[in-house]
Amino acid sequence: MVLILPDIQLQLLSLFMLAVAVTVIVKYIRLPYTIALVITGLVVGSVGYFNIPLNKEIILFLFLPPLLFEAAVHIDFKEMVDSVKPILVFSIPGIFAGVFLVSVIINFITGIPLIYCLLFGAMVLPTDPVSVLALFKNMGVSKSLTHIIEGESLMNDGTAIVLFAIILDVIQNNHFSLAFSIFSFLKSYIGGILIGISIGYLTIRLLQKILADDSVVVVLVTIIVAYLTFIICEDYFHVSGVIGVVAAGLFIGHKGTKYAMSSSSKIAITSFWGIVAFIVNSLIFIMIGIKMPVKEIIGDWWLIFLAIVTVTFVRSIIIYLLSTLLNMTGEKIPAKWQHVINIGGIHGSIPIALLLGLHLTDYMKELSAMTYGVVLFSVVIQGSLIPPLLKKLNIASISKIEAEYETNLAKKLAIKNARKQLKKMYLTDQISEEIYRKLDKSYNQKFEEVTEKIRENLLYGDMIRTKQIKTAKRKAYLAEKVSIREAIKSGIISFDRGYTLLKQVDQKLDSIDQ
Repeated sequence: MVLILPDIQLQLLSLFMLAVAVTVIVKYIRLPYTIALVITGLVVGSVGYFNIPLNKEIILFLFLPPLLFEAAVHIDFKEMVDSVKPILVFSIPGIFAGVFLVSVIINFITGIPLIYCLLFGAMVLPTDPVSVLALFKNMGVSKSLTHIIEGESLMNDGTAIVLFAIILDVIQNNHFSLAFSIFSFLKSYIGGILIGISIGYLTIRLLQKILADDSVVVVLVTIIVAYLTFIICEDYFHVSGVIGVVAAGLFIGHKGTKYAMSSSSKIAITSFWGIVAFIVNSLIFIMIGIKMPVKEIIGDWWLIFLAIVTVTFVRSIIIYLLSTLLNMTGEKIPAKWQHVINIGGIHGSIPIALLLGLHLTDYMKELSAMTYGVVLFSVVIQGSLIPPLLKKLNIASISKIEAEYETNLAKKLAIKNARKQLKKMYLTDQISEEIYRKLDKSYNQKFEEVTEKIRENLLYGDMIRTKQIKTAKRKAYLAEKVSIREAIKSGIISFDRGYTLLKQVDQKLDSIDQ
């Protein structure tokens, strides 16, 4: 043990050094960071130096909880609620339909038993939040589209993992009960939500009472929450740990940051989890590249090709069909967004983790080849298409003035909060009037400077003004819908009249992006 440890330490240090090098290099070659990591892993993996284990437990129980929690805690809950319908439709019925279609096609062409094809579909179809969030972060994608992509990525992992476990149980026990399968799915999904919310609520109550002002303790508590929620869900209640962690993260991000954390704690949470996400992302993608058994699977190239075509085709059918149906119900998912959601369905670490946890005697070779092939194609080829697609569709183009405007706006909000905190400290006798006046004068000068910069940004930034107008209109129309629904519930207007008014508001919402 003593002899092995230094070697592992040296290997981990080497991985981090590679990650830093890749981070610097991708700034010049304009290649998405995650793709560069996988390619780097493939290259250095051929050398054979790295021997760090990568198994189901490491990915699902060590890496996944912090990544899920980091993504969930930073999501704007109100914005996500506005997109809840497409998120749930894509991540639940979308996964079920996708698994069925993939399995039928693979079974028909290859003759592999349907139950194993179903297992492959459940294993490979989840869009990986690690991959998707890493590629879309800081690319200027609109908030609404980002929330759909983030929400689908987070939720469909839970759906697919639960479905995978049910199908695997059928294979191992050679017995299937539709009623029991439905019960198991609902129990796992709903149970994960309830446990996650419960732990999130208890965490907030704890922070409110004793810990809210201690940044270090608050960070440690969130680490405990991320892992404890996953463990309690998976090991003690046998429900979805993925859904549990997402629910806990959303609840704490929505309620905890408002009512149970100081400003310094919020900054500490953001900084810490951002670093954790970077480290874990780096390790996952570079290790996937290192562990990719290219020589072993290349002999099944035709099976890999079939799997890639099938998964890509089914994903496209599901996204475009469900988007059309959602638009018919009043949702607004433009064609441009549909293309991004489709291509953004990257299959990464989750399929690898599920595959590594399989111990089957039949069709293991075929399942391994198809899964590794789809993941490699998805991360490297499909992932590389996202930046040019966003540019082509003019979805992620942010001008220099827009970037300056967003930076100045953030500075202005920070200064306002700082002045508010100073005033609070002065009123509670934590600082003298002399110190308060001196510091407030300094902040007021900065406030006036950044306000003037924002005015200049707006003066020369036509796109910013257009965006502000659209945002203001959208929020105003959404407020109209809320008021109309409340009027219907309270009986102020009839349902028919209210429905007509809601349709009129929906038409105005649709016209915003036209």
